[in-house]
Amino acid sequence: MNMAVKCPVCAIDAKKLSNTTVLPLFEFFDCANCGRLGIYHSPEEFQNGVSANGADLFQIAALLCERRLAGVSGYIILETGQKPDENNIPQGYIVYTIRDLNSDWPRTVPERINRAFCNLVRYAQLKGIGPGRIVQLNRNPQNCILVFASNNEEAHYYFDAMDKYGWVEQPTSNLGSWGLRITPSGWAQFDELDRTARNRENPVFVAMWFGKKKKDDGTEIDRASEMKSLFEGAIKSACEAAGWNRVIRAGTDEHNEPIMDRVIADLRIAPFVIADLTENNPGVYFEAGWARGLGTDVIYCCPKGTTPHFDVSGINLVKYEDGDDLRKRLENRILGTVGRFDSKQGRILS
Repeated sequence: MNMAVKCPVCAIDAKKLSNTTVLPLFEFFDCANCGRLGIYHSPEEFQNGVSANGADLFQIAALLCERRLAGVSGYIILETGQKPDENNIPQGYIVYTIRDLNSDWPRTVPERINRAFCNLVRYAQLKGIGPGRIVQLNRNPQNCILVFASNNEEAHYYFDAMDKYGWVEQPTSNLGSWGLRITPSGWAQFDELDRTARNRENPVFVAMWFGKKKKDDGTEIDRASEMKSLFEGAIKSACEAAGWNRVIRAGTDEHNEPIMDRVIADLRIAPFVIADLTENNPGVYFEAGWARGLGTDVIYCCPKGTTPHFDVSGINLVKYEDGDDLRKRLENRILGTVGRFDSKQGRILS
């Protein structure tokens, strides 16, 4: 049974979730600010662990809030680098150590203002507050966390900076709340910031044929093992070599509604997409087209000798001989298209 408690990170009202996982020493919570999270042992021990790792609960809360607003929720936060076996991690959760998470804290004031503004826009979008309408925020700790501010004075400074940059107007700000309207320049700035640093923690999305299909004569082609090897030995390896260590492979054979909901959710938050056109699988074209509609970079690849659909025939495809050839060519194309991701610095290197 779920119980009403305080979030161990941000201290606002939350729910303590029943632990149905294979991690018996963990406690799980659902918080409106931090999202779903699991911590080792008790809240008191977790909070002591945060301090012991040179971090701050406010900073952890702000970083989790940023991820939730970007569409990522579900974290297991560890005090040390000793991570559970992958098979024991509950579905839908990402594992962080306190130090790894805190290393993503925006160290400079300009970076803090940029990311605070992105949070403000995503908050407005989540609440259905469209262009021209006012985002009303009470002056309280939860809304300070929203913009990486430790108090009202710091939050006010960031909002004033956004106003001076021309990203927001403050028609109804007063002593009790901030009333902010995102300007046309602000929407354009958000689009630019979102494109250059889109969802750094999210996995690269790979659209590819899973290796099975029926021919017109009723016989079945089964190349599942070959395609799995291509994914793991070439595509995933190329991403990792370029610093993008989180990569997911999309199922393109079963397009029923629940699966497509998951696929579209993953596409929305992917930093970029790789589409392998082996056998010209229609699901791959669908997912790549959806990603391009979102403004996400798509890298197309196909075996030499493949005749792609005419819609992409004019695109510079990565054409490869075999898995080793694809790994080398794809790494170079990733670096040339989106750049190298430095996980320690939490940013894309120019």
